[in-house]
Order: sequence, then C-alpha cells, then structure tokens
Amino acid sequence: MRTDLISRLNHMRDLGPSEAEANFNASRRMTEVLTRSGFQRLDTPVIEPTDLFVRKSGGEVSSSLYSFQDPGGMSVSLRPEFTPSIIRWYIENAARAADSERFQYSGPVFRYAGTRRGRFRQFQQVGAELIGVPDSSGDIEILTAAMRCLRAAGISEFTLRLGNIGMIHDLVQSQGLSEQVEMFIVSNLEKIGCDSDRKQRLLESAIAADLVMSEHKSTPVTEGLDKAMPELDVIRRSISAPTGRRSAGQILARLSSRMKRACSMDEFEAAVENVAQLVSLDGNAWDVLEDAEAILKSNRASLASVRGLGATLIKLRSEGVSDSTIHLDLSFVRGMTYYTGIVFEFLAGQGPDDYPIGGGGRYDELVRAFGGGNVPACGFALYVEEVVRNINRESGKTS
Repeated sequence: MRTDLISRLNHMRDLGPSEAEANFNASRRMTEVLTRSGFQRLDTPVIEPTDLFVRKSGGEVSSSLYSFQDPGGMSVSLRPEFTPSIIRWYIENAARAADSERFQYSGPVFRYAGTRRGRFRQFQQVGAELIGVPDSSGDIEILTAAMRCLRAAGISEFTLRLGNIGMIHDLVQSQGLSEQVEMFIVSNLEKIGCDSDRKQRLLESAIAADLVMSEHKSTPVTEGLDKAMPELDVIRRSISAPTGRRSAGQILARLSSRMKRACSMDEFEAAVENVAQLVSLDGNAWDVLEDAEAILKSNRASLASVRGLGATLIKLRSEGVSDSTIHLDLSFVRGMTYYTGIVFEFLAGQGPDDYPIGGGGRYDELVRAFGGGNVPACGFALYVEEVVRNINRESGKTS
C-alpha cells in the first residue's frame, strides 16, 4: 500500500465528467432565467473578512466557517453564502445604484458542517438578490424567479415551505418589551413551544443576560425605572472614589440601561407563551394565516406581516401555484438571524435524507447593519447538487 498518496478531504466531493456536465447545465439554465428576468451577474471574492459573515448571519453559519489568518494577519473566511458579499458590493457602489437593483450569482460556497448524504462541505449555489423593493411586491418577485429557475432546470414538482419572522416580531413588540428582549426571544425560537425544562433554561439564560429581573414585578419597566431614579441618584453621590476605568456617571448609565432593557419574569413568560401559540401553527397556508391573525389581534399586535403574507399567497395563486404545494410553518426561521420577514425553502422529496433544494427570505435590516442606508432586500439561493440529484430521481437515473 502506498503511503505517499494524498487523498481527497473528508466530506468533499470530486465531480467526474458526467456530474460536472450535469451541474453546469443546471446552473446555465437557471442563470439564463435570471438574466431574462433582469438580474445582473455579480462575481465576488471567495475569501472575505470574517466579520462580514459573522456580523448578522447567526450561530449556524458562524460555527461552520472555514476561517484563518492571512499572511497579513487579517481574519478571513471562505464564503459560506453569497448574500453578505452582494450586500457589501451594493453598499460600496451605492452612489451609482438605482432605486431598485437585481443581482444574480453562481459559484461554490463552503461550510464546515453537515455529514449526512448530500451535505458536502463545498457546494454550488445559484441565486439572486432583489434590493430596494419592499414588502409583498418584492417577496413575490423573488419567489417567482426562484420557481422559474427550478422549473427551467428540470424540477417539475416541489413543496414551498413558508415562514414569516415578521409576525413573530410584531407579536413580541406588542408586549411592550425592549428590543434586546425581543431579539433574544426571536433568536431562541427552537426552545419555545418545547418542554417546560427547556423553557426554564431559556428563562435562566435571559436572567443571566440581564434581560429579565429575578423578582416578579407587575409594573412596567419604565415605571420601575422612574421610581428607582432617586435611589440611583443616591448611588451616584455615594461613588466618590475612583472606580477603575469607569466614572461614576458611566457606572450609573450602565445600571440605568440594564434596568431599561430588563422585564419582569411575568412579562417574559407571558411573551414566550404568546409566541409559543404562534409558532405552533403549521399546515394549510390559509388556515394558518387565519389563526395567526386571531392571535395577533388578541394581543393588539400589528397585522402588517399577516396582510403582506396574504397578498403574497394570492399572487402565488394567480401565478399558477397550487395551494396544496404551499406549507405554512410559523416555527420555520431558517438558520440566518438577519431575516426580518418572509422565509422560505423548496423541498422536492419527502424522505428523511432529502435536503432542501433552495431557500431564501427577506432581510430589510442587512444593508443598514453593514453600514449602508435603510434599504429593503430579499433573495434566494438554489443548491445545484441537490437540484441535479432530484432531476435524476425524477428521470429514474441514479446520482
């Protein structure tokens, strides 16, 4: 046995001539659809500053990055997705940007995660970003473009799984909680609606993060803060000696800020229960939408997200998408924390090993988070290898 043979890395994949040709043809058909739909091609670097990918992507992507220091000492990463790079390019070229921009991309991405069949650590994406078009008008354009790409590639049947993080934000905001508590709840949705032990651990985590006060209070946080101001002033006047690097004013400002963002355990648990009711809704899109509207109305929450999703469903129906192919699951959030509205994925199979063939959503705060203006955006990515595998399955070929 030869000992000098260098083997392929685990969970990487070589594509032979026939497989490479199949991937190329599927990508070409999809990019042709996007070109005809007005999406301009962009090609961004495969290596970017690590911060670009960790700032808003969330733990699922951050924990799977291929990151290293370049020879100049900068922390860089292989791209795990295209969206942050496209948004970066848009911001850097915003002076020349139109009111709305449509971009497409294709190429490899890298994630050090997933070892199940079909989940290699390098895989090909074709996708699009729609920047500057808000609400359901942008959602339906990006959904329609994605479905046309799949059909052009050869996928004749698929299920569209929909969620809407905007509804969850609307509900939590109606509870009168701080933005920090809202984001904590939204980022821990997988622990909501589960057993009581997990909910208790969620509460303990919120207390540890100074987001929940450890004593029950029935008065609003701001009222409690107003009542505490005389005591805070006493504390301020009592701090006369040096306190390390922080002044007395800085210490009091931090204490005041922590009190403003914290809520009582009663308020936190009530918000979690309301969210648990919402994210338990799952099934026929119109039935789920009706039940979601009832929950939001009972909490006097905004109905903007419900009505926007309803408009999207009506438009999908007019585009020939059958109601039976749409599955609305309000616990579905995908893996990125930057989503703010609709989220979706496409499923072509029903087996336990079937991986989504693509997905996307709306991220109206991403441009601003990366240093740009307050510009809405949405997009999708399709997974070429999964698309080809499902084409082969439909045609009876093996992959």
